[in-house]
Amino acid sequence: MSSIKLPLLKKGEYDIWGMKMEHYLAHTDYPIWEVIQKGNGPVSVTTNTQGVVKVLPPRTAEEILAREREI
Repeated sequence: MSSIKLPLLKKGEYDIWGMKMEHYLAHTDYPIWEVIQKGNGPVSVTTNTQGVVKVLPPRTAEEILAREREI
């Protein structure tokens, strides 16, 4: 059972609710706000030398083509 309490949307308070939801989504451990802003795409995950997992942003088509040409 989760104890997370999300902001409730009340009539006439959409702007305030929107700001609260943006803040909540931007500050959770999940990169969901980035998906909302940029859209869903392929996810790359890497681990640094300390063992911390980092989610890399999706690559653009231009970056993929440049890498293929480089190979």
